[in-house]
Amino acid sequence: MKRALSLLILLCFCYTVKAQYTNVQPKKKRDQYIDSLKKTKYPYVFPALGQKARKQGIDVILPHGIMANGVYTKQNLKLNDLQVAFNDGAPISLDSIAKFDYITGEGYITNFRFDTYVFPFLNLYALAGTLTGHTTVSLAEPIKFTTTTSNPGQYYGLGVMLAGGFGSFWVTSDFNFAWTDLELLDHPVKTRLIGLRVGKAFKMPDHPQQNFALWVATQNQKVFNETSGKISAQDLGITGGKINDMQDQLDTWYQNLPPPKQQLYEGLYNRLNNGLADLESNLTNGSITYQFNKSLLTPWHVSLGGQWQINKHWQIRGEAGGAYKKQQYMLSVNYRFGIKGRNIMSGEKKESTPQ
Repeated sequence: MKRALSLLILLCFCYTVKAQYTNVQPKKKRDQYIDSLKKTKYPYVFPALGQKARKQGIDVILPHGIMANGVYTKQNLKLNDLQVAFNDGAPISLDSIAKFDYITGEGYITNFRFDTYVFPFLNLYALAGTLTGHTTVSLAEPIKFTTTTSNPGQYYGLGVMLAGGFGSFWVTSDFNFAWTDLELLDHPVKTRLIGLRVGKAFKMPDHPQQNFALWVATQNQKVFNETSGKISAQDLGITGGKINDMQDQLDTWYQNLPPPKQQLYEGLYNRLNNGLADLESNLTNGSITYQFNKSLLTPWHVSLGGQWQINKHWQIRGEAGGAYKKQQYMLSVNYRFGIKGRNIMSGEKKESTPQ
């Protein structure tokens, strides 16, 4: 049973190495290259089964990586359960009356990804980076108001990737969970991302360590937690004249409601008017506290990507994609290396020290 399990893992290993790293030689050189691998000891600790793979003539990739990523993203958002408070007053629920023309988030992300192939088909990684960008909110009712705020921060996360394939075709499945600390929010924003990539690698006959890969990918992103924070009236660009205009628009909105809805929203209308008046009375130190649940207008998107593996240490990749009201672009540089030592699950007996 143990032998059968080891053989199954090694088979997955073989598929993954061929698919992910595509160091398959031209047919004229293949037999000679495989023979040389069988005679070469795998020198690194990870991935497990590396030595057994070498004995089967499989060229094992360098197990550890440091990847630098630059990402640009722009997408529309949805808000619900919206509440606001003026100058630390009692919160006012606007969920029943607020209507938005659009809410757009745009960001520039830089991060580093540190990963290790524990097995050739199992990769574990950690992320850390910074986010700079802004969010534009265009409110349509009960008043018209558009504002753009900058909200930089840092984020960090953990992930796992499963990989496999056959020949020059490969597939990977990715899952990660991240926390983002933004300046204007009270608590970190939690996000979950799952992705699937299917691609094909193209070998270079005269350069065994080089290859090109092309793929199509789909990803789903979810924002989990309730968002809350505080922003000053000055940062929102609110002046006394704008508050008067808001009050006029609020009056017009209320007067245009049918009588049954006027009766329904009378208390809310009065609280908003009083809140705006309170904000106007102390604009210098005035602030708006907010709370809402945020989600992506389009949680799914599709991308096309490509990678050039210069050698076993260096790869450069790019990816571009989008969906309805969503676009994302990424450029990455990856450096891979190994830590020398006795390979895990090599099948070799540990050498005994002479007495």
